Amino acid sequence: MNDTSPTAFGSLINILLEPRKTLQDLRQHTGWLWWPLVLTFGSVILSIVCYYSTADWDVIRQQQADVLSNYNLTRDQIENALAGLTRGKIIMQGSIGVVVIFSVVYLIQALYLFLAAKIVGAEVQGFGSWFSFTAWTYFPGFVGSLATLAAILAYGKQATFSSVDVTSLNTLIFKLPMDHSWFNYANSIHLALFWTLALMAIGFSAWSKSSLGKSAAIVLAPHVLIYGIWAILKLV
Repeated sequence: MNDTSPTAFGSLINILLEPRKTLQDLRQHTGWLWWPLVLTFGSVILSIVCYYSTADWDVIRQQQADVLSNYNLTRDQIENALAGLTRGKIIMQGSIGVVVIFSVVYLIQALYLFLAAKIVGAEVQGFGSWFSFTAWTYFPGFVGSLATLAAILAYGKQATFSSVDVTSLNTLIFKLPMDHSWFNYANSIHLALFWTLALMAIGFSAWSKSSLGKSAAIVLAPHVLIYGIWAILKLV
C-alpha cells in the first residue's frame, strides 16, 4: 500500500488498482477531474478519427447505409443521405456527439449519485465532488478506447467500426450486423461499463459509509431500469 501523497497522474493508475483508497483521496482533489475527463473523451474521439480516416470508403458507406436502413427509409432516401457524406463530416459529427452525449451522461450520473447520497444520509458532498467522482469512475472507458485503437491498427482498412469496438458485448458475443434491430442495444454494453459500475459501487460505499451491497444496488438501479425498459420497448 502506497502511503505517499496522491498525485493526479498516480491516481489514473491507482483508480484501477486501489479504487476505494484512491476515491477517498480524490475527495480532496476535485480539480483533478480534468485528467480522466480529457483522457476518456479524447481517446474515444481519437478512435473515431483514426478509424474514419483510414478505413475503406466503401466499407464506411455500407455501414452508414445499414444504420439508415433501421429508420425505414427508402433506397432513394438512403442514397440521398449518403451523397453528402464525407470522412470529415463523419469525424466532426462523431466527435461532437461524443462530447455532447458523454457530458450529458456524466451530468445525469453525478446528479443521481448526489441525490442518492442525500437520501441515504451520507456526509454532505457537493455536486462538483460527485461530478469528479463520476469522471474518475468512468475512466475504464479510456482502457476500452486503447483496445479499440489497437484493433484499428491490427484489422486493416476492411474492418467495420463495430468489429474494432472489441470491448462491446455485440463484438464479443452476439455479433449482430448493424442493420439488426438489436444491434444498438448489444453494442451499447461494454466491458468498461461493468468495470465502471464496480468502481462506482466501491466508491459510493466509501463516500457514503454504506454497505457494499446497498451501494451496488443504488448504483445499478438506474442502469437496470434503463436497459430493462429499452428491452421491453423492443419486444412489444
